[in-house]
Amino acid sequence: TTSTPLWRRNPQGFPICNACGLYLKAKKTPRPIHLERGIVKKKTVKNVFCINCGTNKTSLWRRNDKGE
Repeated sequence: TTSTPLWRRNPQGFPICNACGLYLKAKKTPRPIHLERGIVKKKTVKNVFCINCGTNKTSLWRRNDKGE
């Protein structure tokens, strides 16, 4: 990718996108190239709230392993 809200670095110090960095941190393995991005459109999101703190307003949503 050439556009990301946040750049990270891999263990060798090279820049990687935020999605690949989070995948690497969570799974201890590089993110597969063929892995499709799951993009949630604002129009399709209804009644979403944080499973941890209960807020329903944020600029960025993340999901846990159960998809919550």
